[in-house]
Amino acid sequence: MTIRINRNKLFKNKCLLKIDKSIIPNHINSFTANKLLNKNPNTSSLIYSSQDPYFNGLGKFIRNPNCWLNGVTNISCFSPAQLSGANWWQRAGTLITRKHVLFAAHFQTSVIPGGTPLVFVDDNNNVIRRNIIQYGLDRDSGGIYGTDISIALLDSEVPSNIKIAKVLPTNFKNYINVNIINSIYDQYAPPDTNTFTNIPFLYAVGLNQNEKAILKLWTSCNLWSAGSGGFSNLLWYLSASTTNIDPNGSYALMNPQPQQFAAWSDNIVIGDSGSPLFIIIDNELVVLTTWLTPTSGPFITNRYNQVNNIIESLSPGQGYSLTPIDLSAIYSKYA
Repeated sequence: MTIRINRNKLFKNKCLLKIDKSIIPNHINSFTANKLLNKNPNTSSLIYSSQDPYFNGLGKFIRNPNCWLNGVTNISCFSPAQLSGANWWQRAGTLITRKHVLFAAHFQTSVIPGGTPLVFVDDNNNVIRRNIIQYGLDRDSGGIYGTDISIALLDSEVPSNIKIAKVLPTNFKNYINVNIINSIYDQYAPPDTNTFTNIPFLYAVGLNQNEKAILKLWTSCNLWSAGSGGFSNLLWYLSASTTNIDPNGSYALMNPQPQQFAAWSDNIVIGDSGSPLFIIIDNELVVLTTWLTPTSGPFITNRYNQVNNIIESLSPGQGYSLTPIDLSAIYSKYA
């Protein structure tokens, strides 16, 4: 007789005493790498093969059949264009509920009478248009833009063919080793956040104003940033200028950067502000931040409650909130 142990059941009953924090990172990296294999960055980086936001007043966006992100279940979560004045702008907006869109506060479009049109594109090139009727800002850390997080309220929900981006849950450190950086200005951070943990790199997907899917490396985050002027996470990126790291540098000694997919990277430049950065978990885009600097932006999970408060203030009593990805179920699936 053979006795079989159901590992999923053991996990759900909390019989596993220690979570292997390499399981989900390994899944993220291997899944992303497999999407890139046998693809050419010259032909597979662009999400759309053609974009015309002026077409028939609604827009025409044709997805690139060779894009390496094709097949990811919520690839429709980001907007390729919004109207500002008489012109359409390729400013990014990322759908985080069926009625709320994440922007960078310093690079959002203005609200015009009747609402500011923006579009989303489903997997089959169908264009969905909605109007931004109000913005809410996160000002908790001071300054006019606070942590640079801005949430737009739409005039109505998007249909089911347009998907939202999930976020990391606040307990993500239970499943992913992170290199925690404590702000020197924060007097209230717990002492253990001063310690550094060596972690492998995590492949991430950064978008730019041309809707190009760029490969990045997410290697660290600042979880305590109340006094750090709004810089809530640090993102090291893989690009032509930083592929060959100084072999004597501390970062290179801890986490050598991979060379295999170096050609998939590119620099973030002026005009890319507000474009999202994702990691792919279980074939879903999980939004980490939007670009504030060429390498960093506000870590959304670090402002989880603040973002939900903005959403609630824009839509009181309607039950909208961020959707965290279920790392417990994913760990059970891939362990």
